Amino acid sequence: MFFIKLVAALIVMLGLAIYIVNNSIKAKVSPIEEVTSAPYEGLKFHNTAPRNPMSFSDTAALWVRFFTEKKVDTTPDINIPLRPVSRADLEALSSDTLHMVKETAIKSPI
Repeated sequence: MFFIKLVAALIVMLGLAIYIVNNSIKAKVSPIEEVTSAPYEGLKFHNTAPRNPMSFSDTAALWVRFFTEKKVDTTPDINIPLRPVSRADLEALSSDTLHMVKETAIKSPI
């Protein structure tokens, strides 16, 4: 019995420690007072149109459709233009702009 109480106390202490750590690292953002957009009220953003929750049957139908329906347009109809990028090309990119570079193991036919 003592062992069970000890384990329970350790679990409670661990949960409390996790809660305290999460609260201490949580982002502390001051409220945005100057926002005047329509969905922002009471220091929170709200959806402009109410969202109705899906019923269980609608959710089940969605999953059945997702797993059984034939996939359409999953690959492009054209060849996507690719060009090889060297280390020098990457180093020449500016550091104040967002650049998208995708590494792939497939060798381009170009």
